[in-house]
Amino acid sequence: MAVYRRLMSTPVILAAVSIACRQSGSGSVEAHNVGNPTDVVAEYLYRDSRGERLQPDQWFRSVWAWEDEPAWDEITLIRSYEIEGDSIVSDTARIAVRYEVLGVLQGTPEGTPMRFVPREGSERVEFVVAKTGVEWQVTFPSINPHVLADSILTYRPGILSPEHAAVMDSLLNR
Repeated sequence: MAVYRRLMSTPVILAAVSIACRQSGSGSVEAHNVGNPTDVVAEYLYRDSRGERLQPDQWFRSVWAWEDEPAWDEITLIRSYEIEGDSIVSDTARIAVRYEVLGVLQGTPEGTPMRFVPREGSERVEFVVAKTGVEWQVTFPSINPHVLADSILTYRPGILSPEHAAVMDSLLNR
C-alpha cells in the first residue's frame, strides 16, 4: 500500500492519487462515481489530508452516513497516512488506516491562531463503509479532521502563531 506524505512536496504521489480516482467532466470527484469502498476511503483521506474538511464541502456530505459533521475544536496534524488493508463482505467493508501523527491544533480555526500541541505517534482508525443503494458511504467513525502539516500551512496561512508554527516545523524537518 502507498504511504502518503507531505503531499505539497510530492507531485508523483499526487498524480497517483488523482489517477486512482475517477473524475467527472468538471474535474471534481463525485462519490457516486467511485466504484468500491476502498476508493471512497482513499478519496476521503486525500481530501481530508489537504484540509478540505475545514470548510463545508458537499463531497464529504455525499459519502457520510450522517447528516452534518460536528464542529471540531481540535484538528489532528499528520505527517502521513496509509491504507493498510481492507475487508469487504457483501455490502459492508472495513478499511484500516494508519496515521503518523505530529500533534493537534486546539481552538477554533476562525479568528485567533490555534495552539499546536505536539503528540507524535501512530494512530490506527478502522473505517466502516456500507453500500447504500449504488453508493458506498462511511458509517463509522466520525473523526476530527486529519490534515497534513504542509497542507494546513498552505491552506490556512496564519492559523498558527509564529511560535507554534516553529515547533511544528521543527518536528516536520526531523
